[in-house]
Amino acid sequence: MATYSQNVLKIVNPCIGFLFVLQALSGFFHDEIPYDVFSKMHLFSGIVLSCGVVVHLVFNYRWFITAYKKRKQV
Repeated sequence: MATYSQNVLKIVNPCIGFLFVLQALSGFFHDEIPYDVFSKMHLFSGIVLSCGVVVHLVFNYRWFITAYKKRKQV
């Protein structure tokens, strides 16, 4: 049975992946996109991507601490 955090991450992870690709594509093709569209899309997706990354880090905090915590010397 999946926990609440696993269910949230099943939604958040693909969203931040999509937003990352959107940021990259809007950056690469900014000359082909009208400036009004580019400025709104790039800013909005960047803010939502940043929020998604924060949510991802919060829900993976225990794993992060476990993986990178210094081990005691014996």
